[in-house]
Amino acid sequence: MSQILETIQPHCRSELDELRVVALCPPAKVNVSGAKEVASVHFSQSFFAATAQRQHAALVNTLEQHRVRVVDLREALLADERAVSDQMANRVFVRDPACTIGLRLVVGAAGLPARDPDFHFARLSLQREIPADCITSEPNAGAIEFGDVLLLRSDAALINVGWRTTRVGVESLRPVLASQGVTEVGLVSLPRWPDIPHLDVAANVLSQDSMVACSFLRHILVEVSDLQRPNTYMTLTDFVHRHGYTIHWLPDDVDPLPNINFLHLDPDTVMQSSRGHHVFEWVQEARMRAVQVDVSELEKGGGGVRCVTMPLVRQ
Repeated sequence: MSQILETIQPHCRSELDELRVVALCPPAKVNVSGAKEVASVHFSQSFFAATAQRQHAALVNTLEQHRVRVVDLREALLADERAVSDQMANRVFVRDPACTIGLRLVVGAAGLPARDPDFHFARLSLQREIPADCITSEPNAGAIEFGDVLLLRSDAALINVGWRTTRVGVESLRPVLASQGVTEVGLVSLPRWPDIPHLDVAANVLSQDSMVACSFLRHILVEVSDLQRPNTYMTLTDFVHRHGYTIHWLPDDVDPLPNINFLHLDPDTVMQSSRGHHVFEWVQEARMRAVQVDVSELEKGGGGVRCVTMPLVRQ
């Protein structure tokens, strides 16, 4: 994995464009077992580090085989910082601490105290390696975790608020969004269910004209705001339709994590969990390519392929 970020200029205007550079952090060598340990780090079940590390290494290898430059955030830490980071079970989920929007790398703020250290060390790594004039600091108030942010198009975003991301955090993000051409924002408020910690476990962009979403989102209205009109409400179906999407609804009895938490390598190629049988069928129907990886151990921590990747450059 590359350790040199000085020449990287963040660039990302959608979930679909060709992935050129992505940041990851390997799982810590820390097992999580027993009900209280699992609950303390917000995992779903016991977690075995050696298995997670093998799966993560295979994921990295697959990315590199597809000519994606992979950056290890751990490598930017000093020795004493690494010693602490190496004890952090959640550090592998790098999607939440920061996000590239347009030409800016935006640093977030944790909505759960248990994630504060992950955001702290990710911020240190990014601030040391990404040019300072490309970084927007974390919000002064509120919380924003970027697993709750989907870039629907270059001018539209869908954001979940109410749990790990707050309205105050979103308001602090609005000037950055506007400066990068995002003029319309749709806000949803998902139920606070442990198995759906962020929006990207409930909805994702599948192709140029389709999305995948949990069926319960039919009943949650989107609060829509833009720079020219007063706020209004509409269904998710109507909101995404105005941006050119239809929705594949995931049945209520199907595990959303492996079927929704996927990553685009380019507009026609999706990297997905090998357990995501429904999304695999939808990818095939769309005449796209599916690159399947085993992330079953990582998924015990509540995140999948998308959660363990932080795109820095899409072209």
